Amino acid sequence: MRKIHKKATSMFLVMLMVLGGITGLLTPGGSKAYAVVGPSINDGNISSVVTSADHKTVTLIMDVYMAPRSDVSVTEAVYVTRTGSEEFVSVVADSAANIVTVAHDEENTQTVFTFTFATPLTGNTIGIQIQGQYFESEDGDQYYGGATILDLQPPTFVRSTSNNGNYV
Repeated sequence: MRKIHKKATSMFLVMLMVLGGITGLLTPGGSKAYAVVGPSINDGNISSVVTSADHKTVTLIMDVYMAPRSDVSVTEAVYVTRTGSEEFVSVVADSAANIVTVAHDEENTQTVFTFTFATPLTGNTIGIQIQGQYFESEDGDQYYGGATILDLQPPTFVRSTSNNGNYV
């Protein structure tokens, strides 16, 4: 009985694969699903991270060329979470005043992300995710895979300055 069940399951899966190739049969709207092929990014692609003294600017260097896709704003393609929050939100949802710039080295082998936050990064853990699917390689291939995640641990206290420039 187990052998028959195993064969029936195998045949059913084969039928689904064949029928899945017929436009519109298994996907609404007549679209087809395709296998993901292309470059990927991960935590290992981060080569450098520098946080400014005021903890408002983070410079993150990736060891791959990544250009934002033309149909997506880079501030919607990068996510941040702050201490006390359990989920990531786009950089612009964190604050509309946040800015993200993307630049490349002369050889197009590295991508420099510069994050300028309206509110300093404080607390125990700050997370930044770069969503690969919103970026393309130098060859125009869309990145795939999990988002790159970086945990920053800035000081839990950021000093403020008075009007005359002295620390308070």
